[in-house]
Amino acid sequence: MNIIELRDVRRENEHIHYRKRYSAVLVYTTDGQTEHLANIVFVFEYNALGGKKLIIQFKDPINYPLLPAKKKLEEYLWNLFDKGELE
Repeated sequence: MNIIELRDVRRENEHIHYRKRYSAVLVYTTDGQTEHLANIVFVFEYNALGGKKLIIQFKDPINYPLLPAKKKLEEYLWNLFDKGELE
């Protein structure tokens, strides 16, 4: 699975101050040529000691095994978050 980009990234209204909830469309390839789209929701959550947790939910079925896809997407999202591109 190769992640190409996230489209239509929207920060959703979250009334809990230690959570940042987003929705987006994931664009990815499985064979290097055909692009697939999947709606996703992801949440960055902070705990009281300053730790961070990422929760990912696929709203559409994906054409790839779920656990490796979540791992790849998690790395991609943490990279965007650390660069400050998700504010």
